[in-house]
Amino acid sequence: MGLRLAIIGGGPGGLYGAIAAARQGMEVVLFEKGEIGDHIVCGECIFDSLGLLEKPAAGLLYKVETILFEAQGVHRLAIRDYRNLWMMDRRAWQRHLATKAANLGVVISPGGKISAHKLTEIKTNYDWVIDASGAPSVTSQAYGFSREYQRECLLAYQYVLEGDFSHLQQTIKVGFIPYIKPEYLPGYYWIFPRDERTANVGVVYTGSADRQFTLDIRVLLHEVMEKESLGEATVLRKGGGLIPARILPDLVHENILLVGDAAGLTSPLHGGGIDLACISGVLAVEAIIKGKQAVAAYRDNLLAMMKDKIALETLIIKKMRHLSFGDFDDLLQAATARKPWIRTKTCLRHPDLLIAAWRWLRKKPRDLQ
Repeated sequence: MGLRLAIIGGGPGGLYGAIAAARQGMEVVLFEKGEIGDHIVCGECIFDSLGLLEKPAAGLLYKVETILFEAQGVHRLAIRDYRNLWMMDRRAWQRHLATKAANLGVVISPGGKISAHKLTEIKTNYDWVIDASGAPSVTSQAYGFSREYQRECLLAYQYVLEGDFSHLQQTIKVGFIPYIKPEYLPGYYWIFPRDERTANVGVVYTGSADRQFTLDIRVLLHEVMEKESLGEATVLRKGGGLIPARILPDLVHENILLVGDAAGLTSPLHGGGIDLACISGVLAVEAIIKGKQAVAAYRDNLLAMMKDKIALETLIIKKMRHLSFGDFDDLLQAATARKPWIRTKTCLRHPDLLIAAWRWLRKKPRDLQ
């Protein structure tokens, strides 16, 4: 094909994009500010929310069978019946993807942070650029729209803890926090075990440029640790930050396409976005191959693919903000119940949620790979 493509960022979006582009015969250089797989602070679960991803070929710790939701009560959801959810060693997975990309001819250039000035040079020397540098992206700093990531966002903080997690086998836990005000929901904590001795434990709640994050998130995390009898656990790693919670209004800037977090492609409900990063990396390459008209339609095509997911998540957030904590607990109980009559009763009270969930779970018309 002869196209020269530069990719900024060696996370999932950049690596999936690099592999897709190399398979199409493009000349690809991937710029990564550190070493591939370094500086990972997320929960490390891949939720295949659109049913498009293949099983990870490396770094898979286990497939999550069950999610325990805790509000007023504890409710068990067999997530395996609906979507794939994998607990990962992200570092091992991303390094495997980097090796795969290199074997296809991708040149990986680590150890150099891309500045706004360097971006100008790159976009001049390459036909196309995919920016997978996260939020705020290198492109946002060069073009002056970094504040777009703060218009709707989540604040998250996490520890990797060493303790006793043997009671959670192929199970993750999500707990809802009753005293967070409705306007700051969704707010919850997570326990994602890596093995019997270590787990990613974190908290998240929402905010925007128009209102302050009123809770001290580190204090909140320590309160959760005490609640979960993890106060004596050893902290191995820590980290967090802002997570953009809406797709940006413009994903194309001259010959630069934004993917993953750089495009604002994270869930407003749970903050996850690994699957969307992978998908957007591939779709960005497909758009480049098809030409300028397809590039112009790149954002619309992403939205079309995500519309059922977005509709369901938006509705769940609305329920969280408008229902009492007790009523939300009833909704969780019904959503996870095995008895049909309990589900039917809830469906009659929340038919909008039933319709949205059905649309989300419909078989998708294409495979990503």
